[in-house]
Amino acid sequence: MRILRLLLLAVLVGVTGLLLARFVVRGPVDERSLAQAVVRETGSADRLLGATQPCRRTGRTGIFRCVASDGSGGADYRVRIRTGSSCFDGRRLRDDSEEGMPRRVSGCVYLWQWSLVDLI
Repeated sequence: MRILRLLLLAVLVGVTGLLLARFVVRGPVDERSLAQAVVRETGSADRLLGATQPCRRTGRTGIFRCVASDGSGGADYRVRIRTGSSCFDGRRLRDDSEEGMPRRVSGCVYLWQWSLVDLI
């Protein structure tokens, strides 16, 4: 009985850690992690296709250019990292998609970025 309780506690701690890493604990921002976050927040088909392109740094500190697509075309976003944070705000610069991508996007880069779509 004691082993069962310890096993249950270990599973609970593990699941809690994974959920914190996905929804609470912020992760480092780089070209790939930011691209994953932008794709997630725009609802881009890139997430399903596994075709996320890394964002590109611009000449300005904390400013990136990111691309997200809906499968038929793409949209370019100018993304600004909030000072002292791994959270971002972006606005669409160009939209060649059929469905139309969101004008604005905001979110955060988390330590472990996944969604239910990744698990399917």
